[in-house]
Amino acid sequence: IVVINGVAKYYIKYVDIDNTELYHYIANEGENVIDPVEKGLIEQPDRAPSEDTIYYYEGWRILPENIAQSYVIVAKYRCDYRVRFFAGEGAEEPSNVQWIPQETAALDPVENGIMEIPTKEPSAEFYYEFKDWGVDLSSIKKPLELYPVFNELKNLYVVQIFGGQKQLGDNQMLEY
Repeated sequence: IVVINGVAKYYIKYVDIDNTELYHYIANEGENVIDPVEKGLIEQPDRAPSEDTIYYYEGWRILPENIAQSYVIVAKYRCDYRVRFFAGEGAEEPSNVQWIPQETAALDPVENGIMEIPTKEPSAEFYYEFKDWGVDLSSIKKPLELYPVFNELKNLYVVQIFGGQKQLGDNQMLEY
């Protein structure tokens, strides 16, 4: 804290979400912090999209009033996340891709008829029924690559035994 002519001064620093400094100034105690974008002092922060996230600037996380300390003020972004649905293990290309605003729901592509029900090859012992995607699709919080989850069910076989007779030896017969 620096006091000049009886007025305390505080350092206000604005940073991007990666902690890159965007702007700073010295504010007087009791003032409200300024929005440097709104005042035309800096351009609106702009984050380049990544392969699976798109960023939209939405202001600052906080803009304190009645300053009584120094602050680091962080830019706030809304994100859209890429959600990729693959038809099965080993699939190289997704069957469905959706861009979902953070904390909103993705559409289940099977339930909504966007893609066919995933299948898995049966074995001699088991067959598989599609269950779901293994995550809650109601609130997407990060990019996802989803593969189907299957219920593993035992194959049942019907064995029929037909009656007959078998000779055991000297005139003895076994019926079955």
